Amino acid sequence: MSLKIIVSYDDTDMDRDALALGRLLAQAGGELALAYVRHSFGESLEQQQAEELLARGAASVGSPEMPQHVVVNPATSVGLTELAEKEQADVIVFGSEYRTAPGLVKPGISAHKLLLGGPSAIAVAPASFQASPVVSVGTVGVIDEGDPSARATAESLAGALGAQCADYGSGQIDLLVVGSRPEAPDGKVVLSAKSDYAVEDARYPVLVIPRGVSIEFGAAAPTAAQPYRAQPGRCTTTITAATSGSRPSIRSLSSPSSTVRAPWVETSSATVCTAEPVSISRAAGPGPAPRDS
Repeated sequence: MSLKIIVSYDDTDMDRDALALGRLLAQAGGELALAYVRHSFGESLEQQQAEELLARGAASVGSPEMPQHVVVNPATSVGLTELAEKEQADVIVFGSEYRTAPGLVKPGISAHKLLLGGPSAIAVAPASFQASPVVSVGTVGVIDEGDPSARATAESLAGALGAQCADYGSGQIDLLVVGSRPEAPDGKVVLSAKSDYAVEDARYPVLVIPRGVSIEFGAAAPTAAQPYRAQPGRCTTTITAATSGSRPSIRSLSSPSSTVRAPWVETSSATVCTAEPVSISRAAGPGPAPRDS
């Protein structure tokens, strides 16, 4: 089963950076999906607007059939965690914090929360990552924190991208894989102070791995069996959560959505992501303020 990658997406410049990084990771062998978390308080797009927002994001990279999830939860980090657990996602991808200088990595509030005990690997794109006409990874760096799984993940990703793997600090790198600290519970992401500094100092995408969890990348293989037929509306899932005690929980699931339409398309593969190089035009302006909670 190929790995699953969820991009936290709200159509801002930062999340277009996340989508560009998600596509890069998907090209290393994975299924890409978009997710938007509607909050049950404060400002939030209505359901139809949220679905249209995700549909625009998927169409912008030529993959209108890409799975799209609208989650209703008071907290973005909790909503994404529950979606990742339901979908058995391996990686959640974020853009950097609003107003981060171009080229720098600065996890936003929701990403920070998941870097303190989340169950999935967390990837963070540098600001303006989407503006790169071509993304080339020659060296994948690694800080393994004594966890063989982190090094195995870095080597797997490097192999899938046709790159080499090297220890952090040994030379120039294009992407950094970071293991969780030795005290972290198995299956949870927890950064050490040293690794947290390396993330904040990065000028390239960062992927943080849960303790003891090895993510296996591999070139996306075409499926030559039956043609895959994308059906109208099949790509959107809605998850509604209500607070029970102090922890929101999934209450209902409705799919497909009547507001997202994809034409009938015959393809020879069920692979969700495209395989062409990432090539995205620079977006104008800093975009709206963030919605992190």
